[in-house]
Amino acid sequence: MRFKWFQPRVCVLLTFSLGLLAINACFGIGAHYGISKPQIFIGEGLIEYKELFSIQPSQNGGRLQIYDVLPTSQPTELAVASSERSKEGRYIGGFLRIVDSVTGAVHSLQPMECSPIDLNGDDRFEATCNGGGFSDVALVDADGNDVWVFDGGGYEKRGGAANDLAVGDIDGDGDLEFCIGFSESLGCFDERGEEIWRENDKSFGYNQVLIINGTSSLVLAVRYPYLSRDDYSLIVRTGSGELLFNRTVSRGFHFDLAQWPPDQTEPSLVTATDSSFAFRNLEGELKLEYAIPDALVADEDVDSFACEYVVLEMDSQKYLLVNYTAEYVQLAFSPSPVRSAILLYDTSGNLVYFEVLDDLVTIVSLADTQTGVKKILMLKRGTIFEILAPSQPPPVIMAP
Repeated sequence: MRFKWFQPRVCVLLTFSLGLLAINACFGIGAHYGISKPQIFIGEGLIEYKELFSIQPSQNGGRLQIYDVLPTSQPTELAVASSERSKEGRYIGGFLRIVDSVTGAVHSLQPMECSPIDLNGDDRFEATCNGGGFSDVALVDADGNDVWVFDGGGYEKRGGAANDLAVGDIDGDGDLEFCIGFSESLGCFDERGEEIWRENDKSFGYNQVLIINGTSSLVLAVRYPYLSRDDYSLIVRTGSGELLFNRTVSRGFHFDLAQWPPDQTEPSLVTATDSSFAFRNLEGELKLEYAIPDALVADEDVDSFACEYVVLEMDSQKYLLVNYTAEYVQLAFSPSPVRSAILLYDTSGNLVYFEVLDDLVTIVSLADTQTGVKKILMLKRGTIFEILAPSQPPPVIMAP
């Protein structure tokens, strides 16, 4: 088991120091506050939370933070990934539990330091280590052994370091491929770590890799300029590695893909910063931008992050639900430190719901393996909540 590789699937790291801060912010490492009564400022009573179940730490007196939930082949079971710390704050380890979603009973417990992935649908979860900072990029089997490893670089390596990993079936053969962004190239590898293709771009930069799986797969790599705050390069290739285009996109802390706005036929490239979300088409053209409300003011010494966003449907209308979090986020009209803010936007960019929580939370979208029905879950410490959407769409209310 590779304890140095605790790399949950979260905000991509801009730099190593910024990455450590992002992990602390998004997963509660070093957090000391429990959640209390939510403070609702817009659309009061609009969204409710239904507690599904709680999980106790594996050691007495420890603190447990859930950071991911995955479906299994059993409709009433969930795979729950968590990190645990002792009462004194010492890191104990990462674990994956198979949990009954109705009773909360834990059926199995597996040590796991990286992001869980079930490669063959047998409910024995492998793990991918996604790099970032100077961590290696790797695939670990269900017993904790390395299948393959690409060097993350460390402080001494220059050039060729593996920085980021994306997983998807890019050639349509039913098997997953692993696309890796290196400091000087973009490569695709099979489950055994054998190279399928690798293309060099002959310029140093950090790659974030994204995969679009649809009628045709695309591999996107965002290359950060080395020691520069200039705009970034968006490199788009086909699943076979053919270059489609290499264009400039505006800088951001995190890039992702989202089917938003919902009337588009292809996903948007999302650029998340500490002040807005910009939605661009795959050509890099700006289509929609959501500004973070002025009521959220980050401490001047701590950066804030948009960690997750999911599409929520209410009465046939779609909304974007965003979790905006920081080490200490403060309201401009309240001196009390808080941890996360849940924001809801309509398709026009209007803010219709705004709730502040006094703890770090994570939101995930999870589809039932049998029915395909999507649930939006909120993960907080050792508890999983389902976010219940109202039956009627909310009114448009101006942000505070």
